[in-house]
Amino acid sequence: MIGEGEFSVTPEPDDGFAPFEPVDPEPERESASSTRRRSDPLDADEDAERRRRRARRRRTEPAAPPPSAASSVLLPTVVATIVASVVAALVAVFVAAFVVHSLDEIDGFDDAAYGIDEGASPPPSRGELGWTIRGVVTVDDGTEVIRYTIPDDAVLVRIRLEAETDVDAWARFGAVDDDGEWCFQGTGDTGIEEGELSRNDHGDFAAGPFVVWVSSLGAAEDVPYTLTVDVVRARVSGALSPGESVHRGATSPETGYRHVVSIVGAGEGDALRVDLIDAERDLDFFVGLDATVSAESAIAKAETPMAHESLVIDAETHPELFAEGAAVHVVVVDPSQLPHPARFGLVVTSGRQPPPSITALPELTSPSDPLQRAILTVVDVGLAESSGSGTVLNGRGVILTAWHVVETAGETGDGELDPIVIGVSTDPREIAHEAFRARVLRSAPELDLALLEVTSGLHGRPLPASYRLPACPIRRGWEPRIGEPLVTIGFPETGGPGSRVPVTYARGVVSGFDRGRDGGHFVKTDAFIASGSSGGAALDAAHHLVGVPLIKRAEVDGKQQMGYLLPIEQIPEAWWPLITESGE
Repeated sequence: MIGEGEFSVTPEPDDGFAPFEPVDPEPERESASSTRRRSDPLDADEDAERRRRRARRRRTEPAAPPPSAASSVLLPTVVATIVASVVAALVAVFVAAFVVHSLDEIDGFDDAAYGIDEGASPPPSRGELGWTIRGVVTVDDGTEVIRYTIPDDAVLVRIRLEAETDVDAWARFGAVDDDGEWCFQGTGDTGIEEGELSRNDHGDFAAGPFVVWVSSLGAAEDVPYTLTVDVVRARVSGALSPGESVHRGATSPETGYRHVVSIVGAGEGDALRVDLIDAERDLDFFVGLDATVSAESAIAKAETPMAHESLVIDAETHPELFAEGAAVHVVVVDPSQLPHPARFGLVVTSGRQPPPSITALPELTSPSDPLQRAILTVVDVGLAESSGSGTVLNGRGVILTAWHVVETAGETGDGELDPIVIGVSTDPREIAHEAFRARVLRSAPELDLALLEVTSGLHGRPLPASYRLPACPIRRGWEPRIGEPLVTIGFPETGGPGSRVPVTYARGVVSGFDRGRDGGHFVKTDAFIASGSSGGAALDAAHHLVGVPLIKRAEVDGKQQMGYLLPIEQIPEAWWPLITESGE
C-alpha cells in the first residue's frame, strides 16, 4: 500500500540504455570494499565499460532540468499516482460489495421460516424472478414462503421446485395474507413440481405480489430444495395496417404461447375484420389496447375449436378501438400450450367482407389410388362445441356422419345458424383444411345417423356449378363375416394435439355382432375407434365404404377393446336418392 507522501516508480523495460543510478554525494570517499573491487582486473573492465555507457548516455540524452523544473514534473506524477490509488481502492470496495450482493441475490432469501398459517412469523423471504433459490425446509418449521413481484407486462409465470425427497408447493397471486384460490398446486411425490400459469387462460393472473409456499410437512429431517420462478414478458412481434398483407408468425413457449401484432390505422373505417388462417392447430385470438390482453380483458375475441378464426369488429359497438391514436393489438394464443411452435397467418382488413385472397376454394381431384382417394373423401366435421368425422358420398358434397356429431347445430342467440365446418385432408401430415360450410339435410337420431350437404365455401362463397368433391365408392349388399379385414379412417381426438387433428388410418377385422335397440345389428371390430372418429368411414379391403363408426365399448385400463359400427345397409331407404343423385 502507498502511504502518505510516498509514491512508487515502475521500472521501464530495458531499451539499451543503462539503468538510472543515484549519484553519490561524496564520490571521493570510498569504502575499503569499494577499493578492493576496483583492484580486481575483472572489476576494472566492468568499471571501464560502465563509464563508456555513461558517456554514450550523456551524449544522447538531454541535460537534466534544473531542480525547480524537476519538481514541477514530479508533483503532478505524485498527485496522479495518489488519485489512481484512491480510485482503485473505491473500485475494489464497490466490486466486493457487488459480489456480496450478488451472492445474496442468488441465495434469494434470508433463511427465514414461515408457516402457511397467516399469523406465523417471521415474515416471508423475498425471491428474485429468474434466480434459483437454494433453501432448506427444516423439521421444526415444515414450511417456507417466498414472495415475488410479477411485472405489469408478464404473460406467463413458470415454477419449478426440486428436492431429493417429496416437497410440495402451492402458489397464488396476491400478498401472503390475501384470500384467494391456489393457482398452482404441486403435490406429487416425485421430488419435482413444475407448472406454468398463463395470462391467456388464468382469470386470476395479475401483476404485483405473488407468493409460493414450499412445504415438507411430515418429513423426518431437514429437506434441501431449489426453487425457480420466472416470467415471460409480452412483446410485439409485428405490425399490420388494414389491407390484404398477411403477417406470418408462430406461438411458442418462449413467447408465453402467444404472438402479438399491432394494428396501425385501425380507426380509418366503420368496421375492422381479422382473419386467422393456415393455423397448424386450434388457435384463438384476442383484440385489445395493449400487448398483455387476455380472454378476461379482451374487447373482442375469437375462441372456437376451429383452426380458422374470423372476427368482425364494429366501430359503433367498440368505439375505443377506433379512437384516434388507439394502440390496437391482436394477440394470437395457443390454448393447448404445447411445447412446439404453432405457425399461422393473420390478415387484417377494413370492412366486414373477407378479402379475396382467403376465399378461394381448394382444388380437389379424385386420386386414382383407392387408399388416397378414401383419405381425401373422409372429412373433418366441426361445430363450435363439438367435432367428428364424415364421408363424402357424391360430388355435390353430400356427407354421411353421426347424428350426435351435429345435433347441436341450430340457431344461435343472434338468430343465425351455428355453421357446420367441413375440413378436407389435402395433406395427411397436417390438420384438415377447413374449406366448406354445410347444413343438415336429413337426420335419424334413432340410428345416430345424419346426412349433410355442403352449401358454400368457408366464407360463404357459393360453389361453382362445375365444382366437384371427391366421393367414396359405396359397397351395397355387404355381408360381413367374422375375421374379414376392416379399415377405419377418421379424426380421433387422440390423433394429434388440440381440438383439430390430422386424419388417422387404422386396420382391424370384423370381430363379431351385436343387436341394436331397433332390431338392427352393429358390427364389432378391433379397428381403432375413439372420440372424434364417430361418423367417419369403415372400409373393406378394397377401400369401399361398408359402415359408419359410431361408438367404442368395453375399455380396460383406458385401452379400447372393441368398437362398434353401423353397416351401410342400415341407412334409411329414403336417403338413397339423395346419395346417388350425383348431379354430375
